[in-house]
Amino acid sequence: MYYKKPGNEPPVVKAGSVYEESYFHDGYLFLKYCTSNVPSEELIEITQEEYEVNKPFIPEPEPPEPEPTEQEILQAEMLLNQQQIISKQTEIDMTLAELLLNQQGV
Repeated sequence: MYYKKPGNEPPVVKAGSVYEESYFHDGYLFLKYCTSNVPSEELIEITQEEYEVNKPFIPEPEPPEPEPTEQEILQAEMLLNQQQIISKQTEIDMTLAELLLNQQGV
Protein backbone atom coordinates (compact mmCIF):
# COMPACT_ATOMS: atom_id res chain seq x y z
CA MET A 1 0.00 0.00 0.00
CA TYR A 2 1.51 3.31 -1.11
CA TYR A 3 0.66 6.81 0.06
CA LYS A 4 1.88 10.38 -0.02
CA LYS A 5 1.40 13.36 2.26
CA PRO A 6 2.13 17.05 1.58
CA GLY A 7 5.10 18.38 3.54
CA ASN A 8 7.91 16.55 5.23
CA GLU A 9 6.37 15.77 8.61
CA PRO A 10 5.67 12.07 9.19
CA PRO A 11 2.05 11.09 9.79
CA VAL A 12 0.73 10.38 13.26
CA VAL A 13 1.64 6.80 14.08
CA LYS A 14 -1.11 4.89 15.76
CA ALA A 15 -1.55 1.21 16.49
CA GLY A 16 -1.70 -0.73 13.25
CA SER A 17 -0.24 2.04 11.07
CA VAL A 18 3.50 1.60 10.86
CA TYR A 19 5.19 2.30 7.53
CA GLU A 20 8.15 0.28 6.22
CA GLU A 21 9.82 2.82 4.01
CA SER A 22 9.61 6.54 3.27
CA TYR A 23 11.30 9.32 1.32
CA PHE A 24 10.77 13.02 0.65
CA HIS A 25 10.40 14.32 -2.93
CA ASP A 26 9.01 17.47 -4.53
CA GLY A 27 7.15 18.69 -1.44
CA TYR A 28 5.64 15.30 -0.55
CA LEU A 29 6.48 12.60 1.91
CA PHE A 30 6.04 9.21 0.19
CA LEU A 31 5.31 6.19 2.39
CA LYS A 32 5.10 2.44 1.90
CA TYR A 33 2.91 0.48 4.32
CA CYS A 34 2.47 -3.26 4.85
CA THR A 35 -0.77 -4.52 3.33
CA SER A 36 -2.12 -5.32 6.80
CA ASN A 37 -1.56 -1.79 8.15
CA VAL A 38 -4.24 0.88 8.48
CA PRO A 39 -2.64 4.20 7.47
CA SER A 40 -3.56 7.62 8.83
CA GLU A 41 -6.53 9.45 7.25
CA GLU A 42 -4.30 12.39 6.30
CA LEU A 43 -2.55 10.33 3.59
CA ILE A 44 -3.34 10.24 -0.13
CA GLU A 45 -3.33 6.76 -1.67
CA ILE A 46 -1.10 6.42 -4.75
CA THR A 47 -0.07 3.60 -7.06
CA GLN A 48 3.09 1.58 -6.67
CA GLU A 49 4.27 3.04 -9.99
CA GLU A 50 3.99 6.63 -8.68
CA TYR A 51 5.85 5.58 -5.54
CA GLU A 52 8.66 3.91 -7.53
CA VAL A 53 8.97 6.68 -10.16
CA ASN A 54 9.67 9.36 -7.55
CA LYS A 55 11.90 7.20 -5.38
CA PRO A 56 15.47 8.54 -5.30
CA PHE A 57 18.26 6.32 -6.57
CA ILE A 58 20.80 5.53 -3.87
CA PRO A 59 23.78 3.65 -5.27
CA GLU A 60 25.22 0.73 -3.38
CA PRO A 61 28.51 1.56 -1.68
CA GLU A 62 31.62 0.29 -3.40
CA PRO A 63 33.08 -2.78 -1.70
CA PRO A 64 36.39 -2.06 0.04
CA GLU A 65 39.60 -3.02 -1.70
CA PRO A 66 40.61 -6.50 -0.56
CA GLU A 67 43.68 -6.58 1.67
CA PRO A 68 46.60 -8.59 0.28
CA THR A 69 47.29 -11.85 2.03
CA GLU A 70 50.58 -12.49 3.81
CA GLN A 71 51.58 -14.90 1.03
CA GLU A 72 50.88 -12.26 -1.65
CA ILE A 73 53.03 -9.74 0.24
CA LEU A 74 55.88 -12.26 0.51
CA GLN A 75 55.64 -13.09 -3.21
CA ALA A 76 55.76 -9.38 -4.08
CA GLU A 77 58.82 -8.87 -1.87
CA MET A 78 60.56 -11.87 -3.46
CA LEU A 79 59.87 -10.57 -6.97
CA LEU A 80 61.18 -7.13 -6.01
CA ASN A 81 64.34 -8.68 -4.55
CA GLN A 82 64.85 -10.77 -7.71
CA GLN A 83 64.49 -7.67 -9.86
CA GLN A 84 67.05 -5.81 -7.74
CA ILE A 85 69.50 -8.74 -7.93
CA ILE A 86 69.14 -8.91 -11.73
CA SER A 87 69.66 -5.16 -11.98
CA LYS A 88 72.84 -5.32 -9.87
CA GLN A 89 74.12 -8.30 -11.86
CA THR A 90 73.61 -6.33 -15.09
CA GLU A 91 75.66 -3.44 -13.64
CA ILE A 92 78.44 -5.86 -12.64
CA ASP A 93 78.41 -7.46 -16.11
CA MET A 94 78.69 -4.04 -17.77
CA THR A 95 81.63 -3.06 -15.52
CA LEU A 96 83.44 -6.35 -16.23
CA ALA A 97 82.87 -5.91 -19.95
CA GLU A 98 84.43 -2.42 -19.82
CA LEU A 99 87.44 -3.72 -17.88
CA LEU A 100 87.98 -6.54 -20.37
CA LEU A 101 87.72 -4.15 -23.30
CA ASN A 102 90.21 -1.78 -21.66
CA GLN A 103 92.63 -4.66 -21.07
CA GLN A 104 92.32 -5.62 -24.73
CA GLY A 105 93.09 -2.01 -25.68
CA VAL A 106 89.83 -1.51 -27.50
